[in-house]
Amino acid sequence: MTLRYPTEINSTSGSDYVVFSAHKYRSNSGSSGTGGGIGPSVGGNVVLYMPNTTPTMKNEQNWEAKKFEGPMGVAAREIGSAVASGNVGELGSGVGGNYGTINGFKAAAGQIQNLPDVVRQGAIQAAGQFAGTTANQIMALKTGRVFNPNIELLYEGPNIRGFEFNFSFIPKNSSEAATVAEIIKYFKVNSAPKTSGSMMYEIPHVWKIDYGGAGGTWMNKFKTSAMGSISVAYNSGLDQHATFSNGFPIRTDLQMSFQEVDVITAEDHGAFPMGY
Repeated sequence: MTLRYPTEINSTSGSDYVVFSAHKYRSNSGSSGTGGGIGPSVGGNVVLYMPNTTPTMKNEQNWEAKKFEGPMGVAAREIGSAVASGNVGELGSGVGGNYGTINGFKAAAGQIQNLPDVVRQGAIQAAGQFAGTTANQIMALKTGRVFNPNIELLYEGPNIRGFEFNFSFIPKNSSEAATVAEIIKYFKVNSAPKTSGSMMYEIPHVWKIDYGGAGGTWMNKFKTSAMGSISVAYNSGLDQHATFSNGFPIRTDLQMSFQEVDVITAEDHGAFPMGY
């Protein structure tokens, strides 16, 4: 069963549109089924008009500036890099370039020779904590200098995208109003958990969302998404309450927020004309 608004909208009408279909949730690991966060369809879908303003899709990458301050920071960076690479011969490579294995050991020895500086910085930091100041503030007070922050911009990973869809339904007649009521119910039922015994809930369904029509080719794609919230307002902005003969309001506003269940990669963007 396909629910449509407006009633006449379809793939042959020449209009652009948005298709929503509910699916069983599956883990991205694939251990519980198809993977990719999506399972089989639960039946039916909803086809709605293309909003004047479609969701802003923000692709975010999580970069964070970190300090490896002074001798202690340099030593920590060197040791951490060596452990991460599994090659202690790379110790010291961050100080002046990739030394290679033999020179890497020499650089490591240089770090050991700088041990008094590391100890001194640690003592200054301890004193700073006691006095409610930082090591750099104490250094500035005493010597007019501060430790080199040795700032590195480090990549933490991609962020999950979130977005909203907003629709306004102003049915032409009571029959189309009844269809709008079914559409609202479809979204509400499939975005809510189902009771599973007295102590458990089944996970709500997730959503496959696609732009359709000629314009859909040049718009972004969506990954499988979970609905975080659904809001419905009746007769918003009207001077008085008004309904059709069947009692359904003459205007209904729907707002839905979604969050994709997986991150977007460069490969994902490359697979389509406008990417994700």
